Amino acid sequence: MPRYFFDLRDGASGFRDLEGVLLKDGDAAVLYAACVAQDLMGHCEKQRRHWQLEVRDERGHHVHGLPFATIDPTLDPLIKPTRLLVERCCKDRLEIEEAVSAARRTARQSRALMARSRGKPYLVAVQGKRIGSDG
Repeated sequence: MPRYFFDLRDGASGFRDLEGVLLKDGDAAVLYAACVAQDLMGHCEKQRRHWQLEVRDERGHHVHGLPFATIDPTLDPLIKPTRLLVERCCKDRLEIEEAVSAARRTARQSRALMARSRGKPYLVAVQGKRIGSDG
């Protein structure tokens, strides 16, 4: 059985699945992703519907991208054009949050580089990873 990996995109750092799950095929992986997304949304659909799960196979190839908004049951009462608009807004929000997060990361790295170039200590950690140091 092939192994599939489920990476979370949440607009910030996300989560890269390093263990994966053994599943029959890509279709089973997509169904599994939907179940995982439902669990992750919990009762916080409004705050998390812009998230997305990316499904990869053993070779790292993209199998499927599952935006949470597409399976959000709280959007079911909406008429189709409105729902599609909400889904598009969620996609845009995810991309904007990822861009802002990348810009912040670059700014932190730049501050660390500037401090080191001036011979000053500068240390900051993000999710336990060192961004700068005093040498």
